[in-house]
Amino acid sequence: MPEGKSSIVSTDTADVIEFLMPQLMEVFMRSGEPVKFLPQHPDDFDKAHAATCLVNSIFTAQNNGWAVLHDFVKDALLFKCGVIKAYYDTEVSYTTESYEGVTDLDLAALTADADVEIVTTTPANAEDPPLFEQFDVEVRRAKRVSKICVENVPPENFLFSSHATSVQDAEFLAERSYMTMGELLAQGYDREDIEPRLGLGEGYDEQETQVRHRQIDGGATHSYAAREGEMVRVVEAFMRLDLHETGIPTMHRVLAIGQDNFVLDVQPMKRAPFVVASPIRVPHRLVGRSIAEMVADVQKVKSVALRGVLDNLYLHNDQRMVVVEGRVQIEDVLSSHSGGIIRLTRRAWFSRCRLRKSGRRGWPCLIIWTTCGTPEQAFQNMRWVLTRTRCNPRPRRRSTPRFKAVRRKC
Repeated sequence: MPEGKSSIVSTDTADVIEFLMPQLMEVFMRSGEPVKFLPQHPDDFDKAHAATCLVNSIFTAQNNGWAVLHDFVKDALLFKCGVIKAYYDTEVSYTTESYEGVTDLDLAALTADADVEIVTTTPANAEDPPLFEQFDVEVRRAKRVSKICVENVPPENFLFSSHATSVQDAEFLAERSYMTMGELLAQGYDREDIEPRLGLGEGYDEQETQVRHRQIDGGATHSYAAREGEMVRVVEAFMRLDLHETGIPTMHRVLAIGQDNFVLDVQPMKRAPFVVASPIRVPHRLVGRSIAEMVADVQKVKSVALRGVLDNLYLHNDQRMVVVEGRVQIEDVLSSHSGGIIRLTRRAWFSRCRLRKSGRRGWPCLIIWTTCGTPEQAFQNMRWVLTRTRCNPRPRRRSTPRFKAVRRKC
């Protein structure tokens, strides 16, 4: 915004969404069981109850289901679609261990474990010669934890075919993300395939991403560009492929990295692990409309009207002046503190610009937009106000002509 101009923004979009969030969250979380299985036959009651307890435990306890559902609903209200990804993952973490005085038998027992990797082996320094040869060993041990993961996918990182109407019939669904080379190496991929493709590529500067991670309340600015040398773009796509040339394409998971989309892995899948929802459904489309775009026009109109009123108020409090150069002390004119003086070499070498007040039109418009229930009603009422208010004062009524009395001559 130009310096000296109001940059206030009406909060209608945030007010509407924050008003809807508690009501929507209460629908899913009030009972304490966001997921519930219903028995289809009389003998299925115990199975349905067990499945309900298991799935709710996985969703709420292992994956912080309240936060996942909250972000899912808010993404849908703001960005047209909320996306959840559910998948089975095995997380691998590594720890380094050191052993001293290890014999050949101990070393063979360590290497028998598939999760143990020998890093260094050096002969042990002992004062007395040992009966068996001993070593000082440093090993790296892998710890694997498998679980079902339920995560949110940022809407700007969710890719889909334009003609898709649902997740089931979509020909292409993908998640775009950025990972470090260490994370890809931990998953078992080769360094030779990853190093030539380090770099961000497209997508990291999406407007939604920049706005989401911009500096707020003194926090650090989030930027992938600072880590460009160690990060790589990763696209996990789910598409139908006919790899065996049978004429029937089946669902596969394709993992590609880099700007050239180098394929690291291809695996068959039963279905895509995404759940997509929109607050306002549009027929024959995967993504519908959001509440934010329905309220955006109201917010823009109110912001423009409020900025105009405030700018006019600023100019009335600190009006512009017309001065003759060289006849007025410019420093005195630019200083607008209370009780200040303006030094002149001659009288009437400066004057104030005439300014019309816009509050007479602006405030009624703001009141109408605030009190009316729908934008259509607001437009009708605002048109009525604008046609019946004037910036200039009303002209005086013309006085009735006075006639001189004429005395008739008799």
